[in-house]
Amino acid sequence: IRAHVRKHCIEPARQRGEDVLTVVVGQVVRDMKLENRTPSVRWALSADKFHKEQGLQLLDVVGPRMSTTTEFTFRLLDAPGGGGPGKPGPHAIRELRGIGKELFDGADGLDGGGRWFGGSAAAAEDAPRGRDDEP
Repeated sequence: IRAHVRKHCIEPARQRGEDVLTVVVGQVVRDMKLENRTPSVRWALSADKFHKEQGLQLLDVVGPRMSTTTEFTFRLLDAPGGGGPGKPGPHAIRELRGIGKELFDGADGLDGGGRWFGGSAAAAEDAPRGRDDEP
């Protein structure tokens, strides 16, 4: 199932330069001519192993739990701008939208890659110390 989805869904989407892909369970079932295997397809698409192997980030699952109408939406992480397999884009936090976005705009504590950090090592060395702190 995973090989079929890679060959017939993921690779063509990457070749087209898409960043987001939606896979419908029923389409996989029909393409592979599977009978009574809807749960197998659903579990294959929701497996972390599959996501890591294919460089995918699961964004959403819409539809009934074990239905052919269930849709899985993935971000293709090594698509253009995706940042490589298993990694978010270079400014994932800075690209937040909606409520809370202003919390991260220009905030101290974000490095250039959108990663949270507590400050630099140099700043930590120059920070005031209490009585019990060792230099």
